[in-house]
Amino acid sequence: DAGSTTVMVQNVPSNYTQRMMLKALWEMGFKACIDLFYLPFHYRNKTNMGYAFVNVTSEFEATLLRSKLEGQQLPNSWS
Repeated sequence: DAGSTTVMVQNVPSNYTQRMMLKALWEMGFKACIDLFYLPFHYRNKTNMGYAFVNVTSEFEATLLRSKLEGQQLPNSWS
């Protein structure tokens, strides 16, 4: 995805809220570079749809985010 600054995050745990997802991304070190974030929510089921779109400020940050997420699972819950 040369030139892309948008990352699609798949397999987001269904109990994640926007706040939880952002917290996970911030804890990975991306707080300063996220300029757009979208986690679709299914209001009838009261869960997210299992994916999110994250736009960061540079190709480098997008590549770094992809590499950090590849093969990793987000925690199912936060304490």
